[in-house]
Amino acid sequence: PDKVTVRVALDNGEIVGLQATDHVFATKILAPGKPKIGKERAAKALNPSFRVQDYALSVIKNDVDEQVLCHEFVGQINGSAYRIYINADTGIEESIEQIPDETKAIYRA
Repeated sequence: PDKVTVRVALDNGEIVGLQATDHVFATKILAPGKPKIGKERAAKALNPSFRVQDYALSVIKNDVDEQVLCHEFVGQINGSAYRIYINADTGIEESIEQIPDETKAIYRA
């Protein structure tokens, strides 16, 4: 919900773009709290073939526009990179985002 996107050139690491509208116009401060389900238990909801390359706790908006604390897993499966959000209270998958090809090189193992 409160997101900043930075585009970085892969050849020299130079910053070439910034999108911070969501952050600048955010209406309230996020207080995510503590997850009820740990990282290891949340990871059990992932496909066994999914290769996790990065992890973080994140707050996202779900399908009914509510803020939800999630375990965010970034990785690859079947040659594509994905960002998968698992609800930190229920352990249920909230959202999956495919990472566009131009940014996929960042997450290669």
